[in-house]
Amino acid sequence: MTCKLADFGFARNLSVKTLVLTSVKGTPLYMAPELVEEKPYDYKADLWSAGGILYELATGMPPFPTNSLFQLIKKIRSEGIAWPDHLGDKCSSFLQGLLEKDPAKRSGWSMVLSHEFIAYDPRVQDCLRLHVDLTESQELAKEIQRHHKAKRHPGGSSQTLINIATRHEEKQKQIKMQQQQQQFLLNLQAPQPFLLNQRRNSMIPFCSSPYQQPRQQVETQRRNSDVLHGGSNRKIIAESNAVEEEFSNEEWEIFLDKSITELVDNKNSSEVLDATHVTMMLKPLKTRTASSSVILKTAKTLTLPFVLIPTDKKPDLIKSYLASRVVSHLLVSLKIVEMEERYVVQILRLLNRLCYTSRACALEAGVEVVGLKLIDVLKFIMENLNDEAKLQILDLLVIIVKSGSKEAVSICNSILSEQVLNTIKINHGKNMPLLEKTLLLLALVAKLDKNIVISKQFYVLSNLNETAGCDRKYLDFYAKAIA
Repeated sequence: MTCKLADFGFARNLSVKTLVLTSVKGTPLYMAPELVEEKPYDYKADLWSAGGILYELATGMPPFPTNSLFQLIKKIRSEGIAWPDHLGDKCSSFLQGLLEKDPAKRSGWSMVLSHEFIAYDPRVQDCLRLHVDLTESQELAKEIQRHHKAKRHPGGSSQTLINIATRHEEKQKQIKMQQQQQQFLLNLQAPQPFLLNQRRNSMIPFCSSPYQQPRQQVETQRRNSDVLHGGSNRKIIAESNAVEEEFSNEEWEIFLDKSITELVDNKNSSEVLDATHVTMMLKPLKTRTASSSVILKTAKTLTLPFVLIPTDKKPDLIKSYLASRVVSHLLVSLKIVEMEERYVVQILRLLNRLCYTSRACALEAGVEVVGLKLIDVLKFIMENLNDEAKLQILDLLVIIVKSGSKEAVSICNSILSEQVLNTIKINHGKNMPLLEKTLLLLALVAKLDKNIVISKQFYVLSNLNETAGCDRKYLDFYAKAIA
């Protein structure tokens, strides 16, 4: 029988230049102590995880069986592991080497592959022959990296997973106490049947004890999402409408701050922000209870890779964003941020960057603006928010028109209302770029449907001389389009 392991959605790549990592990724049940404590770690964290899985295969239970994330972290950090007698000396020795809490004392690849428990297998010997230990200079570079990252990411002061688990445990206790209080009140208010044919003093209300209820066995949770949602096993649903569910803004603030730091520190940002990571990052954009601050940081995190990664890697990043429907969720998030200008501008900047980089994203934006009924939202921004937000909307519309979107003409016709155009015309002296961008957009639309632009009477040829100070190229382009 051949066994194949898959699901590397959250995997990180170790290279000669990156020998030590600090990001928290993985399933808590199999996380190494140094990963839980957010200390710098290397490939030995994976060997701990392998030991945890092998231990469960050998014994039928994980090394630290518990349904509480808080208790799990406590056990991983400080409690010992039970070693059943039936494992045998060789198996116990092998697993103990993998499940050593101190990574410096934990078995490395050479020790694992040469251990008598598995060394007899020819396939293991083949792996051993292929394995090459780090050179002295590489080991030195690794320790320098570890020391440098330990200073920048001190585990003692930034223990995200531990803090989340602690808060979740406290919240669960509060919920349990509230449920017990409610049950107590219900018991007091419920009808009280009496036992008949008994002496008066034995007519005691028959109440079932809450302690007599059968305990439900809860399956141990193992999903990656347990890290962020305190053990809940929700699916992240990529829908256009915002998802109503329990959401901790505080936990997401911590997570996004760490993600931003990680992206800045890691030169290969495309590896950090893969399709799986992007899908997870979209959660605040789908949740109405997400704070504007969390949405802003989400937009920043999604924008950073475009600034950091080389041009040749951007196509892969765009594919991840398209697969995760980032454009759709960014558009929907404009409804959620309650029109706070700086958040709207940040989201629109990311949208424009995406749509400018990829025609597929621009086409998707055109479809989604109509399909999600967001024209009124964009129109509201044009009528009520500041000039920077208006410029971003006009940029988005220009990109959608240039992409060849079938929806472009109807979108522009609806958003560029008479009120919007009059406001731009009256105030053009205060913000000439706004006028120039509007002339450019109308000229592009006129190439598709001249009658719509002429009917709006924004500027006719005879009064273009009223636009003193406007760049001549925009005036000429517009005049030629409506002539």
